[in-house]
Amino acid sequence: MNDAEILKKILKKLSLKISKNESISLLYALYTTILLSKELFKFNVDIKNFLVPIFNKLQSQPEFSKQRKPLEFGDYVYKSRSLIIARFIRIIQKSEDKSIDILISAAQELVDSKCNNVSKKTPTTKKKKKSHKNSVDELLKIFGRYQ
Repeated sequence: MNDAEILKKILKKLSLKISKNESISLLYALYTTILLSKELFKFNVDIKNFLVPIFNKLQSQPEFSKQRKPLEFGDYVYKSRSLIIARFIRIIQKSEDKSIDILISAAQELVDSKCNNVSKKTPTTKKKKKSHKNSVDELLKIFGRYQ
């Protein structure tokens, strides 16, 4: 099962009416899969382009607007996917209902846009190597010692 299928299953579960704790647990799984996916983000820097608009939307929510610092990660955080996940899980943990909806919609948009592009890619066919005739093998065939 590839990342796109996993993400679609998690989003399908999130679309059902579930408790806040269940939705937070599914968000952990969803964003961990998204952030670790090399299919969606080939380079760690690409993750920044995905997260910054989410941070801007979340900044207007009451649980994050009370903070002194703006909601952003330092450049050093984007060098390690595991560090990005650790920081983002803290954000999910602090999230309330409206923030959870923002996170779900951002993930849905990503899955709709990127996963459709990934699935449309056609698999590349490998070229067959040309078999070079070996002169030693040909001599052995001529003299009947080749099996």
